[in-house]
Amino acid sequence: MQTPLIPETGESGNVRIIKLSDKATTPTKGSRFAAGHDIYALTDGLGPAKGQIMVETGIAIGLPEGTYDRLAARSGMGSKMGIAVDGGVIDRDYTAEVEVRLQNQGEAGCMFKAGDRIAQLIIEKIANADAMEVDNPRVTERRKMGFGSSDLNPKRAITAKEEEVKICFHHPDTSKNEFFSADIGYHPRLMKEREMLSSTHVKAALTRTMNDTFLGKIRRAGK
Repeated sequence: MQTPLIPETGESGNVRIIKLSDKATTPTKGSRFAAGHDIYALTDGLGPAKGQIMVETGIAIGLPEGTYDRLAARSGMGSKMGIAVDGGVIDRDYTAEVEVRLQNQGEAGCMFKAGDRIAQLIIEKIANADAMEVDNPRVTERRKMGFGSSDLNPKRAITAKEEEVKICFHHPDTSKNEFFSADIGYHPRLMKEREMLSSTHVKAALTRTMNDTFLGKIRRAGK
């Protein structure tokens, strides 16, 4: 059956259908928000038990740019008769007749007639990325681990550690640098550890240190 050329022109987002036979049926949607278009058998047929059959549809399709069509089973046929659709990726540059390979997983043969709905076409977006050869793949945490590997290494929970406020006052004479803590008050000189804190922490520590110093003077004066 010769396939006519499907024109590239057309409204954006629409699927262009060409009927290759007068007996062909244009795909339809079962409801307004259905994901796919139902497609119809061109002739009668029998899907053998535990076997498969190739079904003609008598249509060719033209897809919107940046999409491909996926053939999927109809939920009613799958749940009631055990009919599945084998594979079914239709690229945008394929313009020949759409044929459907039905897999009968049931114990009895499945009869269908011309005009019966046999599968559905679902339009999906695709990222047309080119393959590029590189020396090394990007190193990830998972690396070469395959099926089930994400369950073997539970992610480490985030932990927090509370630190007391520490301030290091710098003196022009480095031998007189002294280390103060907001909780303890006074420490020996530390030359190796220095921490930068927000102005809020610094003011809080200074206030406590000054209060402790002031109270100490009052106690000594009372003596």
